[in-house]
Amino acid sequence: MSKNIWQPLNMSSMTFNPATRPDLMDRIAGMTVRDGEGHLHRMGQHYWQEPVKYSGGGGCWGSCNDYIKLLTSLLRRDGKILKSQTIALMFQGHLKDPSYLTKVHQNPALHALAGNIPQGTRLDHGLGGILNVDEVSTTGRAPYTMQWSGLPNLFWWINPQDGVAGCYFGQLVPPGDGASLKMFEKFEGAVYKFIGKSVKQETKL
Repeated sequence: MSKNIWQPLNMSSMTFNPATRPDLMDRIAGMTVRDGEGHLHRMGQHYWQEPVKYSGGGGCWGSCNDYIKLLTSLLRRDGKILKSQTIALMFQGHLKDPSYLTKVHQNPALHALAGNIPQGTRLDHGLGGILNVDEVSTTGRAPYTMQWSGLPNLFWWINPQDGVAGCYFGQLVPPGDGASLKMFEKFEGAVYKFIGKSVKQETKL
């Protein structure tokens, strides 16, 4: 990963082992936990779970500035880590029965992955994340935008049609936090307003 992704994109803060990077330890954002009554509790700057080493699905640490470099590279198809043809393939739907994912999306336990996408939106899955087949009415997100998330309410999206990519990093657990999902929705909608794209409706916080 370092040779083929992080170094070509100058992502200098990425690691699976933060304890071995003293230059990063003081920069780790503290974790916050929301309890069952909705109250927030700080867990401290040096709180983290046992590292997951060299996993393709989690356990990596890094900065927002580094992560946006990855999203931007995919958005621009700059060829630094993948060929343009490969990236185009990523943003195509690859499920034999996409309606299955639309039904799965109704499960509240999975709102951590796509909870800001309104129910009933047709979905598919590309090579890297969930794709909304329909435009997302609450934010103005164009069809075939890709999205995924990380455990502590970390969300990212890449919208090739409008030339927009972004990330919202909350550093809060448990995953699928309702307030975080609404903030992510507001943030994305504000980005589209900034570039002059109208939003059909908004969700109040």
